[in-house]
This record gives sequence, C-alpha cells and structure tokens, in this order.
Amino acid sequence: PPRSTLFPYTTLFRSYSGTNQTIVTPDGYQNAYHNLTISGTGAVFPTSLNIVGDLLTNAAVNFSNKTIVMIGTDADAHYIGGTVSPAFYNLTLNKPVGSGSVVLSNNATVSNTLTLSGGLLDIANYDLTLGANAVAGTFSTTSMIDADGTGRVRRPYTGTGSYTFPIGETTSNTTYSPVTVNVTSGTFNNAYVGVNVTDATHPNNYANDNYLTRYWSVTQIGITNAVATVTGTYVTGDAVGGESNLVAAQLNGTFNVATNPWTRFTTLGSTTLTATGATLTPGQTSYFTGIKAEAITVAIAGDGTFCQNTPVTLTTSVSGGVGMYTYSWTGGLGSGTTATPPTTSAGTTVYTLTVRDANGATGTANATIVVTTLAVGGTLTGNQSICASTTPAAITVTGYIGNIIRWERSTTTAFANPTFILSSNATLTGAEIGSTLTATRYLRAVVQSGPCDVAYSNYI
Repeated sequence: PPRSTLFPYTTLFRSYSGTNQTIVTPDGYQNAYHNLTISGTGAVFPTSLNIVGDLLTNAAVNFSNKTIVMIGTDADAHYIGGTVSPAFYNLTLNKPVGSGSVVLSNNATVSNTLTLSGGLLDIANYDLTLGANAVAGTFSTTSMIDADGTGRVRRPYTGTGSYTFPIGETTSNTTYSPVTVNVTSGTFNNAYVGVNVTDATHPNNYANDNYLTRYWSVTQIGITNAVATVTGTYVTGDAVGGESNLVAAQLNGTFNVATNPWTRFTTLGSTTLTATGATLTPGQTSYFTGIKAEAITVAIAGDGTFCQNTPVTLTTSVSGGVGMYTYSWTGGLGSGTTATPPTTSAGTTVYTLTVRDANGATGTANATIVVTTLAVGGTLTGNQSICASTTPAAITVTGYIGNIIRWERSTTTAFANPTFILSSNATLTGAEIGSTLTATRYLRAVVQSGPCDVAYSNYI
C-alpha cells in the first residue's frame, strides 16, 4: 500500500491469520509496522521487529530469542495485548519524550530482558511478568513502568536477594517511585513477588495531619516464611506534615484495628521509606506507606490503697497518635475511658490499660490497687481488782486484724477523753498500764488496717 503522510511507514496495518506465516520486516520508514495483529498459529518472527502502534496476539506466538521494539512519536497510546497473552523474550521501549504510552490490554511476560530506553510502559490492570534479568535502562518520569492500576509487575525469586522494580504512576503528576524488595529469608518454590504503586493515602491510614499520599502494594507467592526489607521512594510533597513526623508502616492483609493493625518501622527520611524485617504472607497483599509517628501517651489516675468495699474509680488521660481511641482493661474492667475495680477482696492487683489509636498503634499504663482488710479490734479478757498504787498484771488482746496503733486508758467506759498509751504490742505490761492507780480505769486496744477506719477491742 502507499505510504501515509500521517504515519510514514510502508506497512500501516497488517494482520497475519494464516498458519506458520513468516512475519516479514517492513521495508519502509524505520522498518516498522504500525499496527500488527497475529491471529494464526505458528507465526515466525524476525530476530528483531519494530512496532509503532499496536501489537495484538490472538494466537500463541513463539518469541524465543526475538526482540520486539516499540517505537513511534505520536501522542496516542499504543497497546500490547490480544486474546492470547504475549510471552516476549526481549521487549524494548524506545519512544521519545511526549509520545504516547505503551499500554497492556492483557497480561504479558518478558522472559529475558525488558529494556526501557524511553517512554512509559503502562501495565494498567494487567500483570507484567519479568524474567530473572533486571530491567535495563535509565529510569525517570519519562522512562519507567507505569503501575498505578490493579496490575502488578511480577518477578521470580529463586532465593534470597534484592530487586528494584522501576515503577511509577501518572495519576496526577507523573512520578517515578520505585520499590525495592530484598527477601532476606524464606523457603522458595516457584516464587514470585509482584508490586504496584498508588498515588493516594491508603484508605486505612486515618491520620488527618501526618500521612504519606502514596503506598506500595507487595504480594508474593511461593515463599514460605518470607521476611523482607521493603524500600520505597517518594517525592517530598507526598509527606504531609513532614518526613520527621512519619514512620514507615506495613499492613499485611485486611486492616483490623485490634487484630491486624499497621506494623510500624523507622522514621521516613530523604524521600525514602524503609521497612526492615517485614513479614510477607504468601498470596496476601502487604501495603507499605508512611503513618503518623507520634506515640500514644496514657496516664491513669485514682489508683492506690483502699479499704475493702470502698468504691474506686480509675480515670484516664490519653494524648498523641491518631484519634478515635479504643480502650481495653485487664482484669475484666471493660473497654471504657474509666474503670471501677472491685474492692471486695483484700490483696494487690495490677491492672493494665491498653489504648489503641485509629491506625492500631498502642500505648499502655498500669494502675495498682491495694485492698486492705477492714480492721477488727480483737478481744480483751481478765478484769482485775488491785490495791491502790500497785502494779496490775499485763493484759493481752487476741483475735485482732490489722496493726495495733495504741492503747487507750479512760476513767469512763465512754472513753471521752482517754489517755493514749503509745504501744503497738498485743500485750500491754503492768508498768504501761500504770503503777500509781488510785481509782478504777478502763483499757482497750486501738487497731487499724491500712487507711481503713480504726477498730476498738472491747474494754476491761
């Protein structure tokens, strides 16, 4: 066909539908096809072939030892896809700045080397599976894999090691934000790691003052007990509230504030997020982003020592973290901001309050409640009749509970204005009672337990 003035290529649109057809190299400008569709089986490709438009494979193609080069200068997007997922050996993008992206419209594989010499490879909502070779090229906002859809860039891992995925996104401003996954331990069996990036705050990152407006999704299959260091690169404007106020965080699976919250790592810095020692569960997506670094501070007031059956209320004050706190007390004290520990039994109990913020970060505080037994005054026996100015026999109190804080002596049984005898012994000696008595005197022991009210023995 004649050469087009819009697309100056000898072969503009070509479809091969026969069996075992040889795909000829065009003899026009840049020896390139514009749109090429393969619908027949057994197509035989040249060693290298240039495409400036779409490449659609509606039948399986053997690309072994072949290189497909996507070129072209027009601003429209060009597609790689078809009804059968293409499995390339080498795939090269060599498009100038300002030209349209090459977009996947089906899953694709590059078993040997993907070379990004220029242009964006937009995987959209499809998976791009790479071989063991690293992606070649110099990466930037004009030369990268655009991975901001649901599709993932997948790469095999046969053992421990590190790989940098040269991904970015074009959601708002085109940004190159690669992620490195360094698997440091695990058992490998046909293992892959897949990644993509989202230019947004993660929906389960609940801070409204400190957060990262970017997150990476990492999924692995085939690695048992995988532990990795994940490093992501962002731009300064992503760190709302400043990097020093953010820590790297991982959400492994579905968020639950109590059972599966964010796991926190080190503080962000130099537009880099690092999560060292992250657990990657097979078949489960982990999300990595920056969350508020401020720790939760918890304080409890109202603890101390109390008598049995005394009402006690513990109150709390919480600061830091991300609001919407949840409370959990040990000892069956519930989930409120205040708690009322029981005081029916004597003893010492330490209660722990755990406060979780909306991102699942925790702060704790302890309250010690000491319950003392009510004092019992005990029993005195043995009234005495003595001669004046003689020394009485010692007297002893029994059956008391608590501590004797003094004895009292009075001229009446009402003990209106008693004389204090400063003895803490259970036995009061005759000398302590007094050896110069000339009239009847009444005596009793005064017992106290902790802060409880005093109790009195009977008097004799």
